[in-house]
Amino acid sequence: MVDTAELKPLVRRMDDGALSLKAVEQELETSTNVLKALISNGHMAVYDRINPVNRCPHTVIDRAVVQSFKRTFVSLMQLAREKDIHFRQLKKSLDQSFVPCAFDKETVGATFYRRDEVPDI
Repeated sequence: MVDTAELKPLVRRMDDGALSLKAVEQELETSTNVLKALISNGHMAVYDRINPVNRCPHTVIDRAVVQSFKRTFVSLMQLAREKDIHFRQLKKSLDQSFVPCAFDKETVGATFYRRDEVPDI
Protein backbone atom coordinates (compact mmCIF):
# COMPACT_ATOMS: atom_id res chain seq x y z
CA MET A 1 0.00 0.00 0.00
CA VAL A 2 1.13 3.55 -0.70
CA ASP A 3 0.90 6.26 1.95
CA THR A 4 0.12 9.50 0.10
CA ALA A 5 0.92 11.63 3.16
CA GLU A 6 4.44 10.19 3.08
CA LEU A 7 4.89 10.79 -0.66
CA LYS A 8 3.48 14.33 -0.85
CA PRO A 9 6.54 16.15 0.62
CA LEU A 10 8.80 14.14 -1.68
CA VAL A 11 7.08 15.15 -4.94
CA ARG A 12 5.78 18.64 -4.15
CA ARG A 13 8.07 21.56 -4.97
CA MET A 14 8.61 24.58 -2.76
CA ASP A 15 6.09 27.39 -3.22
CA ASP A 16 7.64 30.85 -3.71
CA GLY A 17 4.51 32.64 -2.47
CA ALA A 18 3.61 34.23 -5.80
CA LEU A 19 -0.06 34.73 -6.60
CA SER A 20 -1.92 33.25 -9.53
CA LEU A 21 -3.73 35.64 -11.82
CA LYS A 22 -7.08 34.49 -10.41
CA ALA A 23 -5.85 35.22 -6.86
CA VAL A 24 -4.70 38.69 -7.95
CA GLU A 25 -8.13 39.37 -9.47
CA GLN A 26 -9.72 38.50 -6.15
CA GLU A 27 -7.17 40.53 -4.19
CA LEU A 28 -7.73 43.63 -6.34
CA GLU A 29 -11.47 42.92 -6.66
CA THR A 30 -11.32 43.40 -10.41
CA SER A 31 -12.11 41.47 -13.59
CA THR A 32 -9.92 39.30 -15.77
CA ASN A 33 -9.98 41.87 -18.59
CA VAL A 34 -8.88 44.70 -16.30
CA LEU A 35 -6.02 42.62 -14.90
CA LYS A 36 -4.93 41.63 -18.41
CA ALA A 37 -4.96 45.31 -19.42
CA LEU A 38 -2.89 46.29 -16.36
CA ILE A 39 -0.36 43.60 -17.24
CA SER A 40 -0.21 44.39 -20.96
CA ASN A 41 0.25 48.11 -20.25
CA GLY A 42 3.16 47.40 -17.90
CA HIS A 43 1.48 48.36 -14.62
CA MET A 44 2.00 44.91 -13.07
CA ALA A 45 5.01 42.65 -13.64
CA VAL A 46 4.33 38.96 -14.25
CA TYR A 47 6.50 35.93 -14.76
CA ASP A 48 6.04 32.28 -15.63
CA ARG A 49 6.93 29.52 -13.21
CA ILE A 50 6.31 25.85 -12.71
CA ASN A 51 3.33 25.06 -10.49
CA PRO A 52 4.67 23.36 -7.33
CA VAL A 53 1.77 20.88 -7.23
CA ASN A 54 1.12 19.76 -10.80
CA ARG A 55 4.36 21.03 -12.41
CA CYS A 56 2.58 22.81 -15.24
CA PRO A 57 3.85 26.25 -16.25
CA HIS A 58 1.60 29.17 -15.33
CA THR A 59 1.80 32.94 -15.00
CA VAL A 60 2.08 34.51 -11.54
CA ILE A 61 2.65 37.88 -9.89
CA ASP A 62 4.81 38.45 -6.82
CA ARG A 63 2.85 39.20 -3.67
CA ALA A 64 5.06 42.27 -3.08
CA VAL A 65 4.09 43.69 -6.51
CA VAL A 66 0.39 43.29 -5.71
CA GLN A 67 0.77 44.89 -2.27
CA SER A 68 2.74 47.80 -3.74
CA PHE A 69 0.06 48.30 -6.40
CA LYS A 70 -2.67 48.30 -3.74
CA ARG A 71 -0.76 50.89 -1.65
CA THR A 72 -0.28 53.15 -4.67
CA PHE A 73 -3.53 52.78 -6.64
CA VAL A 74 -7.20 52.25 -5.84
CA SER A 75 -10.13 51.56 -8.14
CA LEU A 76 -13.19 53.78 -8.05
CA MET A 77 -15.35 50.92 -6.79
CA GLN A 78 -12.92 49.97 -4.01
CA LEU A 79 -12.56 53.61 -2.96
CA ALA A 80 -16.35 53.98 -2.86
CA ARG A 81 -16.55 50.96 -0.53
CA GLU A 82 -13.78 52.34 1.68
CA LYS A 83 -15.44 55.77 1.91
CA ASP A 84 -18.95 54.27 2.16
CA ILE A 85 -20.19 56.52 -0.67
CA HIS A 86 -22.02 55.54 -3.85
CA PHE A 87 -19.48 55.34 -6.68
CA ARG A 88 -21.30 57.87 -8.88
CA GLN A 89 -21.36 60.44 -6.10
CA LEU A 90 -17.67 59.77 -5.40
CA LYS A 91 -16.77 60.07 -9.10
CA LYS A 92 -18.59 63.41 -9.31
CA SER A 93 -16.80 64.66 -6.19
CA LEU A 94 -13.39 63.56 -7.53
CA ASP A 95 -14.09 65.22 -10.89
CA GLN A 96 -15.03 68.47 -9.11
CA SER A 97 -11.78 68.26 -7.12
CA PHE A 98 -9.84 67.79 -10.39
CA VAL A 99 -8.37 64.45 -9.28
CA PRO A 100 -6.95 62.82 -12.43
CA CYS A 101 -7.34 59.13 -13.21
CA ALA A 102 -4.12 57.18 -12.82
CA PHE A 103 -4.61 55.23 -16.08
CA ASP A 104 -6.57 55.78 -19.26
CA LYS A 105 -9.97 54.21 -18.60
CA GLU A 106 -10.29 53.14 -22.24
CA THR A 107 -7.09 51.08 -22.22
CA VAL A 108 -7.44 49.60 -18.72
CA GLY A 109 -11.21 49.18 -18.63
CA ALA A 110 -11.65 50.54 -15.10
CA THR A 111 -11.11 53.79 -13.25
CA PHE A 112 -8.08 53.88 -10.95
CA TYR A 113 -6.72 56.74 -8.87
CA ARG A 114 -3.43 57.28 -7.10
CA ARG A 115 -4.13 57.02 -3.37
CA ASP A 116 -1.92 60.02 -2.57
CA GLU A 117 -3.97 62.26 -4.91
CA VAL A 118 -7.38 61.36 -3.45
CA PRO A 119 -8.57 64.01 -0.96
CA ASP A 120 -10.42 63.14 2.24
CA ILE A 121 -14.08 63.22 1.35
